Amino acid sequence: MTNKIKKNKTSKAKAVKPDLKNSRIFGNAFTLIALVIITFFCFSGALKNELTNWDDQQYIIDNPLVKSLSGENIIEIFSNNIMGNYHPLAVLSFAIDYNLFHLNPKGFHATSILIHLLNVILIFIFFRLLTGQVIVAFLTALLFGIHPMHVESVAWVSERKDVLYTFFYLAALCTYIFFIKKKKRKWLLYGLTFIFFAFSLLSKGQAVTFPVVLLLIDYLIKRKFDKKILFEKIPFFIVSIAMGIVAITAQKESGAITEIPLFPIFDRILFASYAFLDYMLKLLLPVNLSAFYPYPIKVQSLYPLIFYASPLILLVLVVLFFRFIKNYREYVFGLAFFI
Repeated sequence: MTNKIKKNKTSKAKAVKPDLKNSRIFGNAFTLIALVIITFFCFSGALKNELTNWDDQQYIIDNPLVKSLSGENIIEIFSNNIMGNYHPLAVLSFAIDYNLFHLNPKGFHATSILIHLLNVILIFIFFRLLTGQVIVAFLTALLFGIHPMHVESVAWVSERKDVLYTFFYLAALCTYIFFIKKKKRKWLLYGLTFIFFAFSLLSKGQAVTFPVVLLLIDYLIKRKFDKKILFEKIPFFIVSIAMGIVAITAQKESGAITEIPLFPIFDRILFASYAFLDYMLKLLLPVNLSAFYPYPIKVQSLYPLIFYASPLILLVLVVLFFRFIKNYREYVFGLAFFI
C-alpha cells in the first residue's frame, strides 16, 4: 500500500502533520459509500464460491475446534496450532461463522468480504488522518480495495487471517496517530494501540512488522527521535519478537519451514530478490497472476537471467532509496510502508 503525496516544491523536506483538528476526518459520506460500493462490486462474485480443497478442509470442514463456542473449546483454540500456524483469532472467527452458518460457504465468504470492506474504510481514515488530503486517502483506499492481488486474501476462506490481521493492524495505526497528537487520554490511546496490535498478532504472525511501521510514521511527521519515543516502542518490539518466535516454532514443528538442501544460499538470495521485485511489479502491473508460483528450473545449469539480475536491481533501488531519504520523505515513507 503506497500513498502518493504531492512533492514539496522546496528542496527542504517539510514534516507531514496528521489532521486531527478537522472534524470531518472520515471525509463526506458519499466518499465512503462510493469506496464500499466499488469494492463490494469487485468482490461480490466470491459469494458464489464454494469451500476449496486448499486448506479449507483442515481449517473448517474437518476442524473440531470450529464446531463449538464453549469456553473449553475457545481455550483449545488459543492453545493449538493449525497447519503450522498460530492464529487463534482467525480460527475463532471460523468458529463464529460455523455456528452461524454451519458449512454454508456463502456465510464464510460474506464475513471475509465484510472485513475487507472495513479495512478499506480504515485505510481511508488512516491516510486522511496522516495526510489531511481526502483525494490521497480515497485513491489509496481504492487501490487497496480493488487490487487483484487481494483476491486470494478475500475470496479464499482459509486466508481469513490476512483480512483479519489487517483490520486490527490498521485500527492500531489510527489510534497511534491519535496518541501522538491528542493531549488528553494519551495512555488510553496507547493502550488501545497495543491491544489492537496484540489482536493483529493473534490473527497472523506477519503483524510483527507493526513496531517498525510506527517508527516510519514518526519519521514521516518528523517526531524527534529521543528516549521517550524509543521507550514507547519497547513493549511493541518485545511482544513482536516473542510472537515471531512462536510463529516460527509452530511452522518448524509442522514442517512448513524447513532447511532446503536442494537450494544453496546463493540460490535462495536469487529467489528472495526476484520475489521482492515481483511483488513491486505486480503492484503496478498485476498481470499473469497465479495461485501457485513454482521454483525456477535450470536450463544448462543456469536459471533465467532475471534471477541473476534481481539482486543487482534491488541493490540499485536501495541506493536510490537512501539517496532521496532526506528530500523525498513522503515517497520514502510510501515505499517503506509497502515493503
